[in-house]
Amino acid sequence: DPYYSFSPRSPRNVFYRKRVYATAEHLFQAMRFLSANNHSEAQAKTSCPTVDEAIALARTHERTQRGDWGAVQFSKLEEISYLKFTQHDDLLSQLVATYPAPLAWATPRDALFGLGTNGQGRNYLGLTLERVRNRLKED
Repeated sequence: DPYYSFSPRSPRNVFYRKRVYATAEHLFQAMRFLSANNHSEAQAKTSCPTVDEAIALARTHERTQRGDWGAVQFSKLEEISYLKFTQHDDLLSQLVATYPAPLAWATPRDALFGLGTNGQGRNYLGLTLERVRNRLKED
């Protein structure tokens, strides 16, 4: 897939608060636990070698995730996506070149961030990438 690099799972480092995360997904999972006082703990909870391991480990700590996660997760996804694309010029160019096409994460495994099994998912990742793309075009 020529657009796999748009996925938070793609192997592109993201630099955030003086730390490097292996993928945008690693940072997204860490954001579930980030606060002013526990950055190291959040990174440790998601510093697994693979995305699937980071997600699984974060899920084992759900009871300690930030209380407002449900309210902020989509804005955090946008923040992380913006960081990823501004830190990788090739990805930035590739994303901007998709304008004005609608973007969708065509995964059957996720009906919230993608299209889901029936193509009727909420597609929050695709919509987020469209907003990031629009912002990058304006920059």
